[in-house]
Amino acid sequence: MDHMAYPASGTFDSRGPCPASHPVPVPQLMYETVWDTRRFNNPEDWPEDGSQPFVWSFGDQTVSEGDLPMSPSPSTFPPSPFPPFPLFH
Repeated sequence: MDHMAYPASGTFDSRGPCPASHPVPVPQLMYETVWDTRRFNNPEDWPEDGSQPFVWSFGDQTVSEGDLPMSPSPSTFPPSPFPPFPLFH
């Protein structure tokens, strides 16, 4: 079981306690985006089956993902044993 997605109890977003095997929490950031969708208020523009017509460019209708384009000072954390990866993809 993933200790980051599934803490000892609760969920990551309800701030459940960390399991004893991984006692240090991972910093988290949650953000929401609000869109002005009034131009889509006309029911004639929506699918006939009533389904939600808004889709992200990556094809998902329910989940979004974001990257944090900044980082703490390199001295904050010890060097990573992994090679660096591109920040934007």
